[in-house]
Amino acid sequence: MGPPREPYDLPDALIANREELRRRSRAERVRPLWLWTGVLTGPVAFLIVHVAGGILVTHGCGHASGNFLGLTDGQLAVLAISLACAVVTTAAGLKSWSIWRLTSLRQDEVSVEGMPRVPFWALGGTILSAFFLFAIALTAVLALVLTTSC
Repeated sequence: MGPPREPYDLPDALIANREELRRRSRAERVRPLWLWTGVLTGPVAFLIVHVAGGILVTHGCGHASGNFLGLTDGQLAVLAISLACAVVTTAAGLKSWSIWRLTSLRQDEVSVEGMPRVPFWALGGTILSAFFLFAIALTAVLALVLTTSC
């Protein structure tokens, strides 16, 4: 018989299995609510900004009441709503990105068919948040520009 084996002297198959179990345990600790938050926050925030901008544009011209930068009360409301929605969307995107970084491993990125559920949805939440953050900014700018032409 040879020398006793050290506990860290494991065959490659067991090491790969250990990595799979570690990835699964990280993915199982992620609450599904966080995944849904990452996917749905951007579209809902964009809807809120879009409706607020539509109300501002159709409301008509207001008088600047000496507020911040000479903006009307409606413009200030849309600006505040847009900033709040942008902050919430950014936070949801960053949370999705951190979940993706936590649950995805380099060796898991071999093919789309083999991609686990949690990293897939987390990456989707990150991409959707980035897209809708751009859309929120564009909608807010357009709403403010269209009302300043009065």
